[in-house]
Amino acid sequence: MGMARRFPGAQNVNDYWRLLAAPQAQFGRVPEARWRSAAFLSDNFRDASAAYTDTMALLPDVGHFDAVHYGIPPRRASSMDPQHRLLIDLAREAIQDAGWEAEGFDREETSAITPLTESGYREISTLQVRMRQKHPWPNRSCLPQRRSVPPPNRPGHAL
Repeated sequence: MGMARRFPGAQNVNDYWRLLAAPQAQFGRVPEARWRSAAFLSDNFRDASAAYTDTMALLPDVGHFDAVHYGIPPRRASSMDPQHRLLIDLAREAIQDAGWEAEGFDREETSAITPLTESGYREISTLQVRMRQKHPWPNRSCLPQRRSVPPPNRPGHAL
């Protein structure tokens, strides 16, 4: 059995345990490149169409992905949800952690257990197009809502 994970402030399982032993806040301001907080920020906690905080915990270097290593065309990889690219990297790290990469493993008898949520990447990736339009959203309730989704089958194809 192998494990792999990413958390803000912890790039691997050992870093995660260190962070648990000596906790440090991992929250920071949402980068302006990610969203224009002035358009969505509100002090009204009851407004379901607005955000009431401009801080979040982000993973560093999510954009780094070796598409060629996994046999994924770079153009396709650039349009993939970063959460899917991260899942492929983590699946490989879990296989390495289990010691299977050097010896090989039975691909038909191996499973990956992954909790995921819909990341809103499609909506975020088309945000620049909508922002150029005169009225990108009729109201703020059009913001992407998070929901659970089944994990993609990409790791099975990439590994």
